[in-house]
Amino acid sequence: MRIRQGKIPSKRRRALMLLSMPNLGGAQLATLDIADALGAYGWNLSFISCFPGPFVEECRKRGHPCGILRTPGWYRYMGPLKRMRMMKAIGFAVVSVFLALQFAVRMTVLKPDLLYVYGRRDIPLVAPVARLLGLPVLCHIHAWREPGGAREKMALVAARCCSALMVANSQYSIDCMSRSGWKRGARIVYNGFDFDRTWDRDRKDARASLGLPSGAIVVGTASRISAVKGIDTAIRAAGLLKQRLGKPFIWLVAGREDEYTKGRLVAKYDAISTALGVDNEMRFLGYLEDMPSFYRSLDIFVSVPTFEPLGRVFIEAMAAGVPVTGSSVGGIVEIIAHGRTGWLVPPDDAEALAKRLAWILKNPKCAAAVARAGREAARSRFSQKEVMTELLDAFNATVEGTDRLRQFGSQTHSYRRGL
Repeated sequence: MRIRQGKIPSKRRRALMLLSMPNLGGAQLATLDIADALGAYGWNLSFISCFPGPFVEECRKRGHPCGILRTPGWYRYMGPLKRMRMMKAIGFAVVSVFLALQFAVRMTVLKPDLLYVYGRRDIPLVAPVARLLGLPVLCHIHAWREPGGAREKMALVAARCCSALMVANSQYSIDCMSRSGWKRGARIVYNGFDFDRTWDRDRKDARASLGLPSGAIVVGTASRISAVKGIDTAIRAAGLLKQRLGKPFIWLVAGREDEYTKGRLVAKYDAISTALGVDNEMRFLGYLEDMPSFYRSLDIFVSVPTFEPLGRVFIEAMAAGVPVTGSSVGGIVEIIAHGRTGWLVPPDDAEALAKRLAWILKNPKCAAAVARAGREAARSRFSQKEVMTELLDAFNATVEGTDRLRQFGSQTHSYRRGL
């Protein structure tokens, strides 16, 4: 169903987002892409972060205002509420109230038209301020843990209290919210991309920019370096692929490690690579700015997370014309149609992944046909123009009041399977 674009307001409106985490992953990049695009639609989006870090750096690099709230460093490392001891839980609650008060003071000065949030951890901080100052709230959910715990329940209660409009980046996220107790409905607004000519860069030039030999077999993974991203499974699959393939290959891993783990995961994965004899094949590149060149240098893109609400890296790799393989979890099945636009394997199954990669490399004509279908599907379905039409409708409905919200809600739609 095509969603009607709301009118572009004659007066420029301002939205503001609070972020309580400093990482720079798919959700944060998607939000920054939205901020980049909103200016053409009569909106400005600025940010307030609880911590300095990669997100704030990227935000300022793109020219978006980003303030900082005073927050103790330990607050970012607080895990699930049910695992906290009583004193930690009390400390978490006290700091949350302190942050909400700081945020309220900022709002009385900045006076935005809309508060925009994406994290279940951020909604309880924003909701009381929105309620107090009468500000409308749009929640764009990019991840929702299942089964819902105390943090998820708090977020849903807060969203109800401030009458937030809910949209989500995938049907999977909506389903998770529904099973956690959200009964008011939500609409999907997928991530949107502006695929310019750099996504068609010559493969030899792309490889040269990364110092790769033009004739090498190159497999690639791109993700935030996190325990749920399945990088250990990819390394085990590399060990099995080395035995099956009988020829050299390179496996690139692009991405920055979570702020929370402070380098421990990369050290762990290096040790696993060495133990399995693939330390020469596995190359951890860290954060890359030129992702089109990364994707264009690959023969296959692989990512096998155990939890993934959508998976922007699959969309990017497909748009670059690369055959993709992902795990059959979360929102990935909404992107990849198995055997038509890519391939799906069970999560945490290195044997199945190695077998699939070996098959793809031995069947280049089939892989090329699937890559072409994936490229066409990704570019048509996830174009920034189409997504911004839907998101603009959500922004305008949120600030225009009850009748527009009711109209917006009546247009709820969903997608169940991949491209």
